[in-house]
Amino acid sequence: MNITIGDLCSRYANDKRRRAPKGEKAARNESNHLRWLAQEFHNWSANRSSPARLARWAEERRQSVSAQTVKHDLNRLSAVLGRAQLVYRVIDRNIASEARAICAQTGVFAGIESRERRASPSELDRICEHCSPEMARLIRFAVETCMRRQEIVGMRWSDVDVDRATLHIPVTKTGKARTIRLSQQAIALLREQRSDSERVWHLAPDTVTKGFNRACRAAKVVDLRFHDLRHEGISRLFEGRTFSRPLTIPEAQIISGHSTWSQLQRYTQLSAENLPL
Repeated sequence: MNITIGDLCSRYANDKRRRAPKGEKAARNESNHLRWLAQEFHNWSANRSSPARLARWAEERRQSVSAQTVKHDLNRLSAVLGRAQLVYRVIDRNIASEARAICAQTGVFAGIESRERRASPSELDRICEHCSPEMARLIRFAVETCMRRQEIVGMRWSDVDVDRATLHIPVTKTGKARTIRLSQQAIALLREQRSDSERVWHLAPDTVTKGFNRACRAAKVVDLRFHDLRHEGISRLFEGRTFSRPLTIPEAQIISGHSTWSQLQRYTQLSAENLPL
């Protein structure tokens, strides 16, 4: 079967469209990006193209766009090809993931600054004071689970197993589904949120971002983004503040979804005073 990378981008876009809240801006932006990728790679064989060729494409694209944009392109392609490999089972390897590693070594991503912002307990308390009860629960749930915004708002009760303290996340940024362990606090938040609707949360991704930013301004918390809660949550895993003990790197990777320590390390900013004695 002579399937192209463009074909896989279109199929992935259709899958995402069925699960995304209708009219949501972030979903529309992702759909437009996938449409562009589908056109850009319409004649690239999904099984015959190499990581080296894709890395050369990234180097050429870097001449006209920022390093961050190129990295976003490869991240999205990696999600598409990861799903094609693990779910559709139509390809044998994820060349985008390999090309991304090549680009990291050759300097294509040079200039991208790594964020190290964490949210303090007092900042979270102040932010939640300026949120609706549901939004406050969602913010604390994000810290407890280290989940991405899109993963959280896409949650369904059918994916939650309170008795086993697990949550299945079928659609992720990388295209690889994962099942995570839920902390006692995460379970408590879900019990408070429990409803008869199919979806766990009744907030769209854009609503979450705007609500979070508005609450930060009201609480006078500066330079904090919703995605920084993922940094905070992952760092807490190693400090022993989420579960009964600090997690090992492989255990933390199960929660975060990172496939390598180098990826996970970017989200880990430990505080000396929070480390166990």
